[in-house]
Amino acid sequence: MAELKWSKDLEVGNAVIDHDHEETIDLFNELIVADEAAFAPMFKLFVDHLATHFGHEEEMMIKCNFPAYDPHKSEHERVLGIFTDLAAMLDQGKTEDVRTAVSETVPTWFLEHRATMDQVTSNFIAMAG
Repeated sequence: MAELKWSKDLEVGNAVIDHDHEETIDLFNELIVADEAAFAPMFKLFVDHLATHFGHEEEMMIKCNFPAYDPHKSEHERVLGIFTDLAAMLDQGKTEDVRTAVSETVPTWFLEHRATMDQVTSNFIAMAG
């Protein structure tokens, strides 16, 4: 899949989430074009960013007693688990396999997660004040 492109259409209406998502897209786009030498460090930066972003969302969900906290947090854990597996593949020198997995799965996952779980979370946070 081609690069992701940030637009107002991707906003969920929460400044923190939207800022993190814009950064996610920027980092993803840098990752998919990174050369061989830059790919592993860029991959780590991308995963660290995701973990931080997920933490931001989870803090907000706890603060407003979001009723779907557990499934949303479980999805974050599932995704980070996949990236842990990909990091192990990267350590084994399977850079092209990891590059392919990231470029083929992240855009679809990101857009679906943003449109469902993150949009619902943002709407609830806004209603909860």
